[in-house]
Amino acid sequence: MKIYNQNDYPNTFLGFSKKRTIKSDGCLLTCITSIYQEVTGKKITPPEMNEKLKKNGCFLVASLIFPKVCEVLGWKYIEKQQNIVETPEKKGIFTPTIKEVDYSYRQGSQQHFVVRIYDKKGNYILDPLEGVRRSINFYEKKVGDTAWKTKYFSYRIFKV
Repeated sequence: MKIYNQNDYPNTFLGFSKKRTIKSDGCLLTCITSIYQEVTGKKITPPEMNEKLKKNGCFLVASLIFPKVCEVLGWKYIEKQQNIVETPEKKGIFTPTIKEVDYSYRQGSQQHFVVRIYDKKGNYILDPLEGVRRSINFYEKKVGDTAWKTKYFSYRIFKV
């Protein structure tokens, strides 16, 4: 699966914002774009997805309304899951999902989204911050919270 690098879009404003860009705050948009492309086979870039979601009422300024995104893309939104033990595959979801982690390179914003990939050989994440593959618990180790004690760790569970 291809993961876009959000750093490739420093001049594309996110949603209706005039300050935040795909580079600075577009990790969720970038994850959504990568998953959409993977499951549909349709080539689409993060700026194109940004426009598609803007036209369909999926943004509050620069924040995506995830249940609305799922509706627009034809995905079934299930829930925001914050229990580390209840992984998506325990709910029968084996397609890519989105994982929220307690990290941000922008001070004061402790939220970052990555694509979580289920793999029988070992789950992993695809990180839009640099467009790379990382270990499943990369950010938990980075911030010293492998037990998910903060409110910022979660899964966005949906069915494609």
